Formats: sequence, structure tokens, C-alpha cells
Amino acid sequence: MSSLKLYKVSFLSSFSHSKKLCTFIFRFPNVIGNNLTHGIIYDMKNKIKNKKNFIKVLGNGEQQKPYSHVEEIIECILYIKNKKHLKKLNYYNIGSNDNGVKVKKIVELMVKKSKSNKKVIYQNKNFGWVGDVPKYKYLTSKMSKIGFKFKLSSIKAVEKVIKDNI
Repeated sequence: MSSLKLYKVSFLSSFSHSKKLCTFIFRFPNVIGNNLTHGIIYDMKNKIKNKKNFIKVLGNGEQQKPYSHVEEIIECILYIKNKKHLKKLNYYNIGSNDNGVKVKKIVELMVKKSKSNKKVIYQNKNFGWVGDVPKYKYLTSKMSKIGFKFKLSSIKAVEKVIKDNI
């Protein structure tokens, strides 16, 4: 952990104890839902609508990440907040507990749903942009231990957003 992150955590811990507050730090996956303003689904929707006869996808399509629907993220936060916590500072990784979805699958679903006949072009690199993490998964066991389980897997969350927004 960087010294700046340690400083922030130390500050939160000190503040929580001094004010007798229960503080939460939530780590999210890729959060998706209605009214997206960025991300692969938003970008692909715009690329499908544009006048070009091809769709250029960032990366080689093998990037694989977890996705969770915003409604379930909110349910989870409220569920955790309403549980009794012994610690003043609490950390949770929240989201679906699966291996995520590959970019190629999202592109395939969106092209099919939109009935586009545009050619899909992938880049010859395993990441989409500078700083992109091509594949990750994090442990949500702490969230599960207190009894919350996401109903939608990453793929089901993606399918729901595509169905509702394309």
C-alpha cells in the first residue's frame, strides 16, 4: 500500500474512533446500469450508432473483468451498513463472485442485440488503454460471510443492461 493510501486509511481510522463512528470502505467492480456515461457498454453503443462501417474495440477482446448492476451494489451497501459491526473501520470488496466477462463477449452481445453488420476490429494488445488491468478478480468472501450474495452474475448484469439500454 502506498504511503498516501496508508495516510488516508490512518486518517479514517483515527476519525472513526475519535467520533465513535462506524466507517466503511467499499471496493467496487465495474458498476453498470441505466444512464451510463462511460465504459465498454457506453462506448460500444456509440460506436454501433456512428456512421462508420466498422467498430474498433480497445484491446484484443480478451480482457476479462467482473461487472455488477448498480441496483445490487446499492442493495449490498445498505445491507452491510445495517449489520452490526464491531470494528470502527470496515473494508468490503463488493460485487458478483465470478470470473467476470470478456470484452469479446460483451461486443458479441451488443452487435447481436443491435443487429449491426459492422466489422469488428480488435487491437493487437492485451489491454485497452494505458493503466488498464486486462484481467482481475477480487475476493468477496467477507461480503458473503455476513450473508449478502449478488443475484446477477457478471454476464447476467451485462445482459440486463444491454437488454434495457440498446
